[in-house]
Amino acid sequence: PAYMSPEQANGDPLTARSDLFALGILLYEMLTGVKPFMGENNTEILAKIVRNRYVPPQRINPRIPYRLRRIIKKSLNRDPSRRYRNATELIHDLELFIPWQLRSKRKEILADFLGKLDKTRSNTFSETINLSLYSGKRLWSWRALQGGLIAAALYLVGFLSLQFHDNQLAYIKLVSEEKPAVIRIDDRQAVPLATSSVVIGPYLKGEHRIEISDSSTQRIFISRVHLTAADTLLLRPHFARLNVAVQVSISTYPQAAEVFVDGYPVGLSPLYNLPIEPGRHTIEIKKEGYSDISDTPRLTAAKAYALYYSLQPEKNSR
Repeated sequence: PAYMSPEQANGDPLTARSDLFALGILLYEMLTGVKPFMGENNTEILAKIVRNRYVPPQRINPRIPYRLRRIIKKSLNRDPSRRYRNATELIHDLELFIPWQLRSKRKEILADFLGKLDKTRSNTFSETINLSLYSGKRLWSWRALQGGLIAAALYLVGFLSLQFHDNQLAYIKLVSEEKPAVIRIDDRQAVPLATSSVVIGPYLKGEHRIEISDSSTQRIFISRVHLTAADTLLLRPHFARLNVAVQVSISTYPQAAEVFVDGYPVGLSPLYNLPIEPGRHTIEIKKEGYSDISDTPRLTAAKAYALYYSLQPEKNSR
């Protein structure tokens, strides 16, 4: 359902503009790495499609050119009458944007696709309906339209491959001996975790705050990590032993970093089972040759916290 148009989600008649909407979803996903309409279940996805609620692609990948953003926005318009009238209009705008090196190969791409078209069976709901309505010359017109749409998307492959390399997205792989319950990234809505080993993302490169709770939600793992573009960070959360008082364990990479709690030095990392009063505290991590880290977690009574911090080398150090 993530590729449905609003009219298809509402059960309204479909037109070629419905497939232009689907192509807009495809372009959005290829440029950002995520689908514009996401949800925990099909009902939530369809609701977002009908309301046309999605994050502007430039907020995920700021390097998307303005002209290409306009093509995506017009293709994803909720009102079919405000989308491209036909594939010719869309291809025209793509022709003006796509580098000439790719446009010069459009005939070979389209010919190869149309040559394989008769050997491929229709599987999508949209194609099934339309192929049952069209016959003869009209059927060929529909197939030519489909070919033009897919060929237009293929024109972008060379450009999109560069975007994927530089679009500043990264992933996080969580591996835990215990099954975590939920994870919260940058204090956003908590996401449930199904297994003890899972890859989540994508996220923009840079600093992120991760908070993971165990199944009892009484033990919490907190970490500040640095994500590198086109990479997957391996994170192994370790939950501290639960005690009646607040117990805090602090570890860093690399080790032997100075740890300060509310301005007072408490030792070198790693530190285990530090007795700290409930409430919000300022934790500072310092190590020569690395950038300082400052965190202000709120510690709840009768919980155990394992804090992990990944230090980043200073730019002027080698």
